[in-house]
This record gives sequence, structure tokens and C-alpha cells, in this order.
Amino acid sequence: MKKISLIITLLLIITPAFAQTAEELMERFQYHRNTVYKQLNLTEQQTKKIKKIDENVYTKLEPELQQVSNFINQIDEIAKSDNCTIERVNAVKEEFKTTEERISIIKEKHEKAINRVLTSEQKTAYEKAKEAQRAEIQKEIENLQKEQINNGQA
Repeated sequence: MKKISLIITLLLIITPAFAQTAEELMERFQYHRNTVYKQLNLTEQQTKKIKKIDENVYTKLEPELQQVSNFINQIDEIAKSDNCTIERVNAVKEEFKTTEERISIIKEKHEKAINRVLTSEQKTAYEKAKEAQRAEIQKEIENLQKEQINNGQA
């Protein structure tokens, strides 16, 4: 059972956020994007262009994040069931990989579109801000893992 709990924890960690609903996942994504943008000293014109790019990506991400939310719920149900098996977890994990690949493609196109709007200095600042954010998120993941271990969940 500890192996299953560890696999469930790892599956939850590879999701874009710790939230449970698609709306929460989207809010977290938007929050992180806006935090990065605030560090770029964008012009009004750049802000308008980025807003349109973001609206487009949010529309594309919405069904994918709903699917991620569904996977999280499935894993939660498996973990709570009497029939918690590695096979059931792996089946959900395989389905998750496909969704994760689609999200990755959407985000890659989004990054390219954003980079076309930014100056070279802003691109450098953008990469640094994203890297700092990734480090912060990694710290959150580590804290969650420690919390789960301390609570006997992993």
C-alpha cells in the first residue's frame, strides 16, 4: 500500500498544480503567468497582445485542465477504494500522459507567441522569472511531500 501511495503522490505532483478542480488549476496557471508578466515592464501594446494570446491559450487549456482534474479525482477514488492496485493507478497514469502531452504542446505554442511580443531584454527577464517560479513550485512540491510523509500519507 505504501508503494501505491507513493505512486499516487508522484502522479499528483506531476500535475500543473495541487488544486482539485479545473477552475482552480486555471486560476493557478493565470496567477503564475500574471506574476511573471508584472516583472517585465510591458508596454500597453504588449499587454494587449499578451492578453489576447493568453485568452486563446486559456480557451485551449480549459478542456485539458478539466481532464487533469478528472484524473486527480480518479486517483483519489482509487486510493480510497478497497481495490487500490498498481494496475489501476498505471491505467490512469497512461491516460494522463496523453493529456500532459497535449498541454505541453499548447504551452509550447503559447511560449513562442509570447516571445514574439517581447524585446530581447524582456525575453531574458521572462526566462529568469519563469526559472524563479519553477524553483518556488519545486519548493512547494517538496513541502507537500514532507507534509504527506509527516501525516503518514506517503
